[in-house]
This record gives sequence, structure tokens and C-alpha cells, in this order.
Amino acid sequence: RAGLGGAYGGAYDAPPGYGAGGYGAGGYGPAAGYGAPAGYGPAAGYDGAAIHAPAYAAPPPQRSGAASTIGILGIIFGVLIALGGGLQVGCRALIQNLQAPAARTAHNMRLLQLEMGIWGVMTLLSIALIIVGVGVWRHRETARKAMLIWAALALAVIAGRMAVQGFVMQPRAAKYQQELLEQQGQKPGPETEQILRMGRAWAVFGDLIIWAPYPVVSLLLLTRRSVRDRCN
Repeated sequence: RAGLGGAYGGAYDAPPGYGAGGYGAGGYGPAAGYGAPAGYGPAAGYDGAAIHAPAYAAPPPQRSGAASTIGILGIIFGVLIALGGGLQVGCRALIQNLQAPAARTAHNMRLLQLEMGIWGVMTLLSIALIIVGVGVWRHRETARKAMLIWAALALAVIAGRMAVQGFVMQPRAAKYQQELLEQQGQKPGPETEQILRMGRAWAVFGDLIIWAPYPVVSLLLLTRRSVRDRCN
């Protein structure tokens, strides 16, 4: 029985690979070739890499209805006033050339030149309004600020027109009408006087109804925070 080996003899010794080395490192240990396959271990590409959310472009700011309306109306008014102003300047220049020599007094010439100057300034403002109106319609911040400056200048011009009409043009017109009636031997009645006064009042205060609303509304709307935030 000596061959059983150990306690039982040497005949039953553990075959090679089942002894201390069999269950140890050399037998059933992690043999070469059975490790983690390539690509399943801690790959370098994913080691400590930050995961980011997909990038999305910020949506453009919403358009302002107030800015769009002011811009479109500015373009329309600018075109109409430019055409009307050019026509007024041309008509007064034609009147100046067609007047009889006796009517070409220094006073009348000054009045005509004053009217031509006023309409010339309004024509320039209307051309600027077309350009600025396009920018406001496109929601440009520079155009919004330029429209505020334009509106302040327009109100100053309107005030100047009213002052000229009230203190220069209409008193002269009333005096001329009175002299014309006296030359014809006519005396104006109450109805005629009332019509003439209404005409002179409209010439002075009509600008508040026709020209002033647009720049005033532009100042009120374009200074609102909701409009400023949508201009870039």
C-alpha cells in the first residue's frame, strides 16, 4: 500500500496538473487567453470622458408686432411725404417764377422761400424715415434708436411749422385776404369771416392731427421693454 502515496501510498499520487499546481496558478488559474477580450476592458477612450448633451442652436427672438407695424407705417408715410414734399417745393418754385412782377415783392418772396424751406426739411425727414423704417421692420436695435431720434426731430419740426403758421404765415394771409376784399369793394360777412378763421386755425393746428400722431406713437411703443428685448 505504499503506492497509494501520502497517507495511502504512492500509487494514488495526484496526476500532474491536479496537485498543488493543478488548482493553483498553473492549473485552473486564469490562464493566458481567457482574460477580458479587447474592447471590453476600461478602454482609454471612455476612461474619464465627459458626456455632454447634444448642442442645439438657440431659437431666434420672436418678432415684435409693434416694431413691425411702426416700421411698415414709417416706410409708407415716408414715401407719401417724400412725394408730397417734392411736389410742394416744385409748385412753390413754379408759382415764384409765374408771378407777375408787381406781385414779386420782397415780402411775398420771403414767404414762398420759407414755405419751400419747410417742405424741403420735411422731404429730407421723410427720406430718412424710409431708411429707418426698413431697419425697424427688420428689428435692428440701431434702427430703433434712430427712430427715437427721428421722432424727436419730427416733433420739433412740427412745432416749428405751427409757430411759423401761427405767427408769420396766417397773420400775413389774413392781411392779404382783407386787402383783396377791399380792392374788390367787398366786405366779408360773418359766415365768410368764420370760414376764414377756421381755415387759419386748421393751418396752425392741423399738424397736430396729421403729423404728430406717428412720432408720438413711435416714442411710446419703441421705448417699451418688450420691444427693446426683441431688437438685435
